[in-house]
Amino acid sequence: MAHPGTLGHAELAQFLEGALGAERAEIAVTAAAEGLGYRGAQHTTAAALEILGVIAEQDGLVGISARFARSRVMSRMATQSCLLYTSPSPRDLSTS
Repeated sequence: MAHPGTLGHAELAQFLEGALGAERAEIAVTAAAEGLGYRGAQHTTAAALEILGVIAEQDGLVGISARFARSRVMSRMATQSCLLYTSPSPRDLSTS
């Protein structure tokens, strides 16, 4: 399981599996990560976006899939960092 703010190498590959298949997705993520000098099973969100960015530069289905994966990661980042204020408003007199 990934720590907050990180994505596992396998999780990155899963973003691409639907379109590329498990083997091609793993090869694409591994090649991009190694090309950027990233090692290990966990990547920071910034590193994950960089890895997907390299893959997104490829033509065809591989690049398209990586661009969608990047948007999913960015969407997830926005969702995780969004703080909801749930306390009653100071103007809400019904809770006083």
